Amino acid sequence: MIAIDKLRAAAKAAIKQNEGGNYNLSCAGVAESGYSFGFGQGDIRTDEHAWGVLHAILAAAVSAGTLTAGELGVVEDNRETLCAGANPISGLLPKINRILNEPAARQTIDAMDDGLFQDAEAQTVGLFQAADQAWGRSLGLTEAGALAMWSNMTGGLAQTTNRIAHDLIQPRWTRFRDLVAFLRASKYFRDHPHNLVHFLESIALGLRDALGDGGILGGDLSATEVADLNAELQNVGSGVRLTV
Repeated sequence: MIAIDKLRAAAKAAIKQNEGGNYNLSCAGVAESGYSFGFGQGDIRTDEHAWGVLHAILAAAVSAGTLTAGELGVVEDNRETLCAGANPISGLLPKINRILNEPAARQTIDAMDDGLFQDAEAQTVGLFQAADQAWGRSLGLTEAGALAMWSNMTGGLAQTTNRIAHDLIQPRWTRFRDLVAFLRASKYFRDHPHNLVHFLESIALGLRDALGDGGILGGDLSATEVADLNAELQNVGSGVRLTV
């Protein structure tokens, strides 16, 4: 059985790649959304912790002379503004994003993102345990990345855990390609078929990053998983491949 910490590492790597690993303050363009940043997409309009992190970074930039106090005031006064369309913050985004991509700011954002992921850690473990109980085997690393990312996109880890425990026991998945076939037939990917390419590429690129980061996943990524993932990438016309 693959250790839970390695399954979590695979899940986190895939989610981070899917969200773009983006430090920039940006707008998803969804109704009622504010500006967000980091792979966890902390929304400064609704998430007090994300707002506190951004404010601290920008206040430090004022002290360093890379942002003016007046510009910080514009962000403070408009943090609750819906971000779609022109607004007072939009003109400051190039300067703000240069600040957010400085090494010290990136470290701070990484720490925020780690905290967001740890908040879901118990549910993540529950997801893996539900799969063990449903199918009588441990998830593979590609499956861990796919399921966690699917949860992140479509309704949360708790919902996916419940579906594995109750609704998805049959047909039993024996390998990664079976999971992809299930996801391809799901409502989300029927409604957004173009997103499957990015979804699969995020798994491959996320695992590539995790494998290169001190070999955190070790030898637990099987040749069958790699072959299945690369075959699915080829099926959707992607040029990305995972090699280990």
